[in-house]
Amino acid sequence: IKFIAKLLHPLLHFLMPELEDEQTFKYISANIAANMFGLGFAATPSGLNAMKRMKSLSKEKEGVATDSMVTFLVLNTAGVTIIPTTIIAIRLAYNSLNPTEIIAPALISTSCSCLSAVLIDYFIRRKRR
Repeated sequence: IKFIAKLLHPLLHFLMPELEDEQTFKYISANIAANMFGLGFAATPSGLNAMKRMKSLSKEKEGVATDSMVTFLVLNTAGVTIIPTTIIAIRLAYNSLNPTEIIAPALISTSCSCLSAVLIDYFIRRKRR
């Protein structure tokens, strides 16, 4: 997870240029990396910490999300999943002959959804400016 988080760091700087806090980037990177491996339980604390930190650094009035918060939410919700552990566990429970055959289709579909979500987020932000 730490390796993937380090790889994500430059991409996150590109997607959230207004965010300058390195600790927040570490939280976001850890959250996304954990989600990529289907470890939602491990991703939750870093995701909550990232949002709290972004809120504390925000110059927006109370209750208004910053662009970085929205982008993080998009990445968290429509994120790429490399190993869909929950689906594999369900397939195992129902005696699937090959429970891991879902990995390739899951990787393709989550990659498409993540790319689409990030592009929509980008174009909406750009149109607002």
